[in-house]
Amino acid sequence: MDFNTKKRLGDINSDSQPNTSKQGDERARELHASSRAREQVELSHSTTHSQASPEERFLADMLSQITERLKQSYNYSDEEILKLWNNGSEILVPVAIFANGLSPAEALAKFLKENRQLSYDAASKLIGIRQRSVWANYRRAAKKMPAPFEVNGGISVPVSVFNSEKSVLEALVSYLKDVKKMRNRKIAQLLNKNQANIWTVYKRANQKNNGHKRSSMDRAPVSLTGRCGFEFWTKIPPRSH
Repeated sequence: MDFNTKKRLGDINSDSQPNTSKQGDERARELHASSRAREQVELSHSTTHSQASPEERFLADMLSQITERLKQSYNYSDEEILKLWNNGSEILVPVAIFANGLSPAEALAKFLKENRQLSYDAASKLIGIRQRSVWANYRRAAKKMPAPFEVNGGISVPVSVFNSEKSVLEALVSYLKDVKKMRNRKIAQLLNKNQANIWTVYKRANQKNNGHKRSSMDRAPVSLTGRCGFEFWTKIPPRSH
């Protein structure tokens, strides 16, 4: 067999067999490209995080510190903090104003009118009571305490707390206990009231939450005086039907 014949046979054999070397090289290049792309994505994410501006990092740290301070010093719950960030325009009412000798309704009306400069109509809509009641409460408060409140921080509650079926004091005590997780003793100190009174107010508020209606046996006792001048206390039994 001459040289040319051998060469032609060799070319045919080489064309008929798969070129495993080329396929291996192509597969290696594909794997390398995929790995490189993955590295680029991860590098992009890490670079974006690490390249935050100094102001951005400062604000994030400040937000974290404020949140922690609100929780530790002012008994803020996660729910309260979330509401605060989502609705920063809501009026916060300092708890200290309710310990100044005014009735809770009078103190709230005075704070909204003088410290927040709200009209009677605006205050009425905000706390869900009649405009005339706001006016009357404010007039009584102004006579008892002509000077405005001096608010110097401390624990506060959202004004929306008072827009409920409860009285102002009931709503306040319920919020301090249920949301702020305060004990009756602490609430009594904040409001300058008796601890037993706080217990009674909270119980009454819970009855309203549960839709409990006072029966005749729940009414306050009635004082009856006989002919001989003896005074005794009794409860009026429910009327039979």
